[in-house]
Amino acid sequence: MGATSLPIMVDGDDGYGDVKNVTYTVRGYEALGVQAIFIEDQLAPKKCGHMDNKKIVPVEVMVEKLKAAVAAKSGDFFVLARTDALAPEGIDNALRRGEQYLKAGADGVYVEGPQTVEQLEAIGRAFKGMPL
Repeated sequence: MGATSLPIMVDGDDGYGDVKNVTYTVRGYEALGVQAIFIEDQLAPKKCGHMDNKKIVPVEVMVEKLKAAVAAKSGDFFVLARTDALAPEGIDNALRRGEQYLKAGADGVYVEGPQTVEQLEAIGRAFKGMPL
């Protein structure tokens, strides 16, 4: 990128559709010089991560999107999987989703919206030392 020498991460929303769109999105951003993207598991139409009544896609849908993103990237492009499952499904399901997203090839996972120290600690314990 001509504007900065710093790494750039973009918000890829839900990948803008199905796996074909995710592939196109990753390749497009990478071609622009972006180094990282995060893709989330919210169901469209999306809401701010801190809003009530969020809906999330089935875990299998997100896993397929992440596999497509990983297959589309080249080099050191970083794919961060964001889960919004904490509010609608609870901490245990959010952590399970995060584990599945890492197994699908995501380089990292982000659990949206923890509201207590206990939730933050649970997230830290669950992903401490996870291999990249």
